[in-house]
Amino acid sequence: MLVIGGPASNGLEDSIGKSLHARSVKAVSKLFPDGESYVKMPEGIEGEDVVLVQSTYSPQDKHIMELLLMADTARELGAKSITAVVPYMAYLRQDRRFLDGEAISSQAVLRLINSVGVSSLAVVQPHKSTPFDAFNGRVCIVDPVPVQAKAISKILNDPIVLAPDKGGVARAKELAEILGCKYSHIDKVRDSITWEVKIEAPLVGSFKGKDVVIIDDIISTGGTIAQASREVLSKGAEKVVAVATHLVMASGAKDRMKGAGVSEIFGTNTVPYDGAKILDIGGQIATSLKA
Repeated sequence: MLVIGGPASNGLEDSIGKSLHARSVKAVSKLFPDGESYVKMPEGIEGEDVVLVQSTYSPQDKHIMELLLMADTARELGAKSITAVVPYMAYLRQDRRFLDGEAISSQAVLRLINSVGVSSLAVVQPHKSTPFDAFNGRVCIVDPVPVQAKAISKILNDPIVLAPDKGGVARAKELAEILGCKYSHIDKVRDSITWEVKIEAPLVGSFKGKDVVIIDDIISTGGTIAQASREVLSKGAEKVVAVATHLVMASGAKDRMKGAGVSEIFGTNTVPYDGAKILDIGGQIATSLKA
């Protein structure tokens, strides 16, 4: 087996390779003067089971194109099998047609990945899991919660876990079960025009003296977490810790959360970010691939 990191692997090929007891190398990449991507396999791969590691954070289009070039090259050079590890998978947000004529982006991207010879796909906690029906092959959804729980358990005292919406309750429940504590969720509504998020209903339960953990899959603006932090601190919470898998972190997100009293922010290395405590998810990806 050969693990090959792409331009947007964020170094994950090394920890994945180590956990799989496989060689790990980095693909050669550069940009042509006109902005087009150049990719070169670093060594011969004929007859190898190849694992390509490439996240698709911003600039999403460039990183997806690089993944397609890597996979197509691996196929043409005679790879025995091709697995794509896409720690952060872009374009999953639109998994159905809401208005006539809209593109279903998740479907289009997954079909493209299929078309260049990828037979297995691993993604770390995608924003939505339903779109993967469009991928004709094995799909592995990597669960980061055990890694997150191990890290944050060292700094918590009498915790309670909150999901930022009803859709994240399963994630909050899993974390709470590992930590041995209670969990709840926030009721919120997002304005369809301004995208501003407001807490619609008061949070339920006692937070007095508690360390509150707010867990989400993606932190983008940090607005919901900031509002929730103010709410629980006003109700007597001792401290607030924010935990997410993908720290997309739009401009001002960290300051917004810190200004609202969030004491620590945890993320994983699916997306590069140096303003928080970053957990290596490579071992967990490897474990999921083995399974």
